[in-house]
Amino acid sequence: IVDSIVDLGFNVIRLPFCNQMLKADAVVAPEYAAKMSKVQGWPGTLSPPDVMDKVVAALGKQGVAVFLNNHGKFPEWGGMPGCNGMWHCEGYDEGVFMDDWKALANRYKNSKNVVGYDLYNEIRPSPYFRNTNPLVPRLWPTWPGMTNWWAVVVNALGGSKASSCWYTAVNKVGAALLEINPAALIVVERIIFPARDLRPYIAQLPLPGIPLTNLVFSLHQYSWEGPENHV
Repeated sequence: IVDSIVDLGFNVIRLPFCNQMLKADAVVAPEYAAKMSKVQGWPGTLSPPDVMDKVVAALGKQGVAVFLNNHGKFPEWGGMPGCNGMWHCEGYDEGVFMDDWKALANRYKNSKNVVGYDLYNEIRPSPYFRNTNPLVPRLWPTWPGMTNWWAVVVNALGGSKASSCWYTAVNKVGAALLEINPAALIVVERIIFPARDLRPYIAQLPLPGIPLTNLVFSLHQYSWEGPENHV
């Protein structure tokens, strides 16, 4: 895979992880462990972080830079408004979000090809409790100066009352990670639902926890969204 990445001309990737795989009792599924053992000769007892170590090392040998990306809390598809929509929920509070990131930053602080941290993927409304109706969010991401009219309407109809400030979270976690690795780039993704351009984010610069020299704003473009929703 790394050879293919290099052959295609890429020199940087996002390496996703979920918080669940960082738990002490997390294991690699037996069928995948068997394949890794057969193809790569790796021990079948590797933990998910052990596999990450080997992937990061293999990328580094080929000169490929890595942005670690917290893609969700659970190993599942993240497109729907499920519990992966926010950086915290039942069982994974904001303390876990902070602790997991600090643990990974310390783990890879001497890996020269790990150049940054993409704090959380595609932030969007989410239920707080797992296995509940994902269409009835209990957590709404907010950013200063950006009114979430969808949340206002749902609240008026008796729906969600909770909100959670992405601005506060990224400043706290970003500052903590830069204490561990002052040269790291901190990637802050925009809230994707409802979609806004980057003006509300730029209006808050400079961020108190992340110097401009370390800050990257990120957005994802899809075919069903027009360019006016992006930049």
